[in-house]
Formats: sequence, C-alpha cells, structure tokens
Amino acid sequence: MVSYPVEIRRCQHIKIGGTQCGSPALRGETFCYYHRQYRPLKVECYSDGEYATGEIVLPEFEDATSIQFVLRQVTQMLLQKRIERKTAGLILYALQIASSNLKRMEAEKPRPTQVVVDPETAAETPIGMTPWSASGKGHDPEEEIRADSEKKRTKEPTFSDWQREQERERDREGEEWRAQQRASLVRDPEACGSPAGGEATGNETGRGAGAP
Repeated sequence: MVSYPVEIRRCQHIKIGGTQCGSPALRGETFCYYHRQYRPLKVECYSDGEYATGEIVLPEFEDATSIQFVLRQVTQMLLQKRIERKTAGLILYALQIASSNLKRMEAEKPRPTQVVVDPETAAETPIGMTPWSASGKGHDPEEEIRADSEKKRTKEPTFSDWQREQERERDREGEEWRAQQRASLVRDPEACGSPAGGEATGNETGRGAGAP
C-alpha cells in the first residue's frame, strides 16, 4: 500500500453517491485542482413564462450516480410539467454523451502523484516526471506510475472478468456434454429410443404373424 506525505491532504469533494474524491487537494485549500473549478450548480428552468418553474441541481458528471441523479430530476419535472419537452430532450442528450464518456474518463483517471497540488510551481516539473513524489522528495518517473497501473489492472480481475470466465466455463461444459451425446449415438443408435427402430420391429412381427 502506497503512503503519501502527511502534508498532502485529500480533496474534500463528496460525490453524489457519498464517496470522497481520491485526488490530492491543492496545497492549503479544500478541493483538488478539478473540483475547485467545477462545483455543483443550481440551474433555473422556465416553461412558457417569464418566471422560473423549477431548478435542477447539476453535479459533476463524474460517475454513473451523478448522471442518474440528474435523470431523475428531469423525469420528475417533465411529469409535473415544469420543464419544456425540448429543453428536457437536450438535457437527456447531454446525459447520454456524459454516460458514453464514463469509460474513457475511468481509463484516463490519474494517480494521486500525477495531480498538481501547487499550480505556481508547475513550471518546475521536469518532463517525464510527476508534479510531486509519494516519498515527499522531488518527483517520480511517470513511466513507473503507468507500469504500476498496468500491473495492477492485470493482477486484479474485475467482477466482469469473473462473469465472462463463468460464461466460458458453462460453454465448455455444454460443448463437452453435446460431444458425449453424439458419441453415444454413434456407438448405440437404439440407445436414444428412436421411434423408427420400434416401428420396424413391429412391422416385421406383423408380417410374420399374418403370413400364410
């Protein structure tokens, strides 16, 4: 487990789902570089009039929970006729784009030492190094950070990986069972209880009994 210098504090932004941001806060401030610039906003909505008919709280579109939060608000306002359909449609389209970007955002998620904590000293960061070091001294090579991230993703399977492995295992078992059934039919065709075989035997018996 990586430990970071005590003087580097964690961003105090709390996401819609209740989890705390994992980026380091700017030195001497409450939030990280990103969340200092972008805070949740209350936006007034209008519907065929000069007076606001309601407001929507727009959080940061940083995870699926925040998108669901806005989706529920828009649905509620539509049912209450407090927002125009055209406006609601534009918001829903924006949510669709935000949702499609989530995977890319997760893939580009930086490690804590890659997030700037002192914007004034950003010019002092050497090329190929992180803005600050986990050891509290100097900088860390970014190549090592990327290598650690790739190694971690390789070692730690996700729930989706487990599901895919279970599906592959079921497919293998099903294929083995079908192969066994085919082999049994080849060795003993009558083992399947074929109606054709039974009818042939009956006909032969009938001809023998009715023959002059």
